[in-house]
This record gives sequence, structure tokens and C-alpha cells, in this order.
Amino acid sequence: MDIKDFKDANINDFVNKAEEGKMSREEQDAMQTLKEQYGTQVEELINKFQNLSEPELIAELFNVINEKKRNGTFNPQEIGNIANIISPLLSEEQREKMRNLLLLIQ
Repeated sequence: MDIKDFKDANINDFVNKAEEGKMSREEQDAMQTLKEQYGTQVEELINKFQNLSEPELIAELFNVINEKKRNGTFNPQEIGNIANIISPLLSEEQREKMRNLLLLIQ
């Protein structure tokens, strides 16, 4: 199954694909770019969030964003960069959700 076909899947489904060596070239390139830019943080985040549902992930996203805004470390450009990297891996529906979330957190 291609990640673009995921609808109600969670990060764990993507992690399983990676562990089984079933990622597409596009998925591999996106993961490599994330790892190059964010190092081990990517793997730590995947491990932390891999079993959460979409609503749980969104709630956690807002918790992290609010904390970063409170402590002055929020950087909307960084979030935009990450969104651009992962955008090709998403379906149009998922990209629309992501665009709406980006509008809410700015």
C-alpha cells in the first residue's frame, strides 16, 4: 500500500513499511531529507507518536505549538519547510488537512 492511499492509518503503518523495506523511492527521499535536516529527532518523534490516531496527533501538535509559542521557540518557517518535505507523500485530502492545520497554528 502506498502512503498516498492511507486514510485512517497512523504513523505506525508508515513505520512498518520502512522496517519492511517497502517504502517507495519518494518516501525514502522524504525520510532522508527529514533525517538530514533534523537528525535523530525524526526517529524520536516517530517512536513517540507512532501509535496515535489522527485526532491524537493533531491534539499533540497543538500542545507542542502552544508550548513553543509560550517559550518563544515557535518558528512557522520551520513548520512550513517540514510540510513542504512531506507534502508529496500525502493524498490531496491529507494535504488539504495539513494546509488547514498550518493556517490554524500561525
